[in-house]
Amino acid sequence: MNKEQILDNFRTYLLEKGFSNSSIQSYTFGLSSFLSFLYNNKINYLKIDKKDIKKYSSSLSGSNQSINSKLFSLKKYCEYLKEETLSEVGFEANFKKIRKRNINLISDKLFNEIINFIENNSKNDTLKSRDCLIFKLLYYLGIRVSDLVTIKIKDLNIRESSLLLDNKEVTLNENLLNDLMAYKEKIPDNSYLFFSFASKKYNFDKGLTVKSIEDIFNKYIKIIGENYTINDLRNSYSSNNKFNIPTINNIYSHNLISYDNDFIMFIN
Repeated sequence: MNKEQILDNFRTYLLEKGFSNSSIQSYTFGLSSFLSFLYNNKINYLKIDKKDIKKYSSSLSGSNQSINSKLFSLKKYCEYLKEETLSEVGFEANFKKIRKRNINLISDKLFNEIINFIENNSKNDTLKSRDCLIFKLLYYLGIRVSDLVTIKIKDLNIRESSLLLDNKEVTLNENLLNDLMAYKEKIPDNSYLFFSFASKKYNFDKGLTVKSIEDIFNKYIKIIGENYTINDLRNSYSSNNKFNIPTINNIYSHNLISYDNDFIMFIN
């Protein structure tokens, strides 16, 4: 049985148990991480033991919430195996205590994990493209959410590979430009870049609010079991571009502090 079949059977089990869609998504996301670990270590998914679980728990990194969410998904999976008489494996794992930091950074690996999750779990192609671009513009350009909500399609300059933001030209890399070009074909020329969608209706004349974008971010972060705020996308941009401090200061109005011999953005 392959990974997708295992996940499908687990989803069916959770659905029959009456779990909500968000809980099912969270549990299956956590289980997917464990199944990848089993595959990489050539472990039979029906022959896991406490040593395998302990090894997996020790390999996890990230916030307390992220680790605990994945371990709780694993616990639920072990309950499923036992209930379906597939395995009698018990559950035992140590919950790590992670030192809390005032500033959280989102790694490229985690960011790509989030984007892949949105792409694989959103049925509406237009909204999927919209939500992915929200994450990408914040992460790759380091702009503020308050700037994001003001952007209209007319602010894109495809020929010059740039975006007009607060009367400043922001250069777009090739991948981001291609994403924006494909997205542009799906919505009207006079539309807000990030339009409103309510009661199953598009409203291209109305842009998303700062609060609605924060809600979109929090929804996905909660599902995958991470503990970040939307400002951490900007924090991560600053860290990834620490050697380009004039750009960070002059274009994006970030304030910088030094942390662990690294430059991290501090947002007032």
